[in-house]
Amino acid sequence: LSGMRTMDQSPPCLAASYICHGKQREMFFLANKEKAPVTATVSFEQSPRTIMIWHTDTGSKENVTADSQGQFTISFSANESIFVTF
Repeated sequence: LSGMRTMDQSPPCLAASYICHGKQREMFFLANKEKAPVTATVSFEQSPRTIMIWHTDTGSKENVTADSQGQFTISFSANESIFVTF
């Protein structure tokens, strides 16, 4: 996946897609394919420290802070999908 370095050793229960590269924004779609909750640590090439998570089921948005290596943890509900933008 272009732009994505790691995704918690690529757990098979998660699907990831690169959506777009704009002048000022990158967007990725991540989905839990399981009927059970999943927690994953992800990192992106050249990701900023602040990343926005958009929950597709509720429309709610939250900012998360990546560590110095661009890594952050995401907890998914069963069958949940999200957009990650920065």
